Amino acid sequence: YDATKRLQARAGLRYVGRTYSDNANASRVPGYAVVDAGISYALTDKVALSVRAYNLFDKDYAVTTYNDEQWLLGRPRSVDVALRASF
Repeated sequence: YDATKRLQARAGLRYVGRTYSDNANASRVPGYAVVDAGISYALTDKVALSVRAYNLFDKDYAVTTYNDEQWLLGRPRSVDVALRASF
């Protein structure tokens, strides 16, 4: 959403349905939904400051597994700040 010429806001919902961690489909990994958001402000025509927040509700979820023994968790709630410049 472009609030003004310099200010932009973004929001996103990522949904991944359930998956299986083995070829026999015996070990199921539950699906998940994660909400992300961001805001960007153009300081000048060539410089912008962005703040992005990931997993706003701090949901625990597995992005991949090794059979049913080890689950690799997704990104916890976190924030990135970036200063972008173009030349």
